[in-house]
Amino acid sequence: GHGGVHLWDSGQGKWLSCVRYLNAAVSGDGNRLAMVVWNQKTRTRNLVLRNLPAEAPVATFDLGDRYPYELTLSPDGTLVAWVETEEGYRPRGKVFVYGMKD
Repeated sequence: GHGGVHLWDSGQGKWLSCVRYLNAAVSGDGNRLAMVVWNQKTRTRNLVLRNLPAEAPVATFDLGDRYPYELTLSPDGTLVAWVETEEGYRPRGKVFVYGMKD
């Protein structure tokens, strides 16, 4: 598509442009994609998890100013993003719904 990655903000009900992608990981079975993108409009990093090749997204959450050093998928399919905090490296996992398109 044009313009790179876009996120669907279910709260605002509209697509948001993301100017650049920062990191990505695909699950071993190839059925899930995790992407970290920078949202220029809101000046935030967003972690996007979606099923492949389905159109429907799974979820994303705001990382704030924390950079994700590693993205992993647990055996039950739960995405874990490891981020640096004051207490060291901790997993973050619970998310709210967004979407993604090319």
